[in-house]
Amino acid sequence: MLRFGSRRGSARLASLDAALAVGCRAMSARFYWCLGLVMLSTLIYAERPFYIKCQDSTECGVGRCCSIAGNRYSVPACGALQEVGGSCRPDGHRTYNMSLTYPDGATVNFTNIYYLFCACAPGLECDRATSSCQEVNELLDDNYLIQ
Repeated sequence: MLRFGSRRGSARLASLDAALAVGCRAMSARFYWCLGLVMLSTLIYAERPFYIKCQDSTECGVGRCCSIAGNRYSVPACGALQEVGGSCRPDGHRTYNMSLTYPDGATVNFTNIYYLFCACAPGLECDRATSSCQEVNELLDDNYLIQ
């Protein structure tokens, strides 16, 4: 039994107090370490604003790509690869890497994204004359130099 007036009781209370202080400091250090980890992970995920749907075409899945329009503050979005007759750019297979800053101050890095349109689907190529996706064998038939 501890009596507050005794030396033995005072020594035990002092050692208990010291143990609690050490434990609280350790918990405090652990708490701040965990808090820092949570804040760091928030910063990593906060790098991408909610309105950005894709930063790379690989995020869009098979048969799709990430493309961006030419307007100021355009927001990229995933879209399907162009089918026969779909609009395309003759250099549509080319992808771009860029950093854009938006009005809210967010700077976003984009890699492997298309400008205006996704490329033509596999087996199709962009016809320069019509700027539309056509089957490769149909494009060969349009060669008027060989008759």
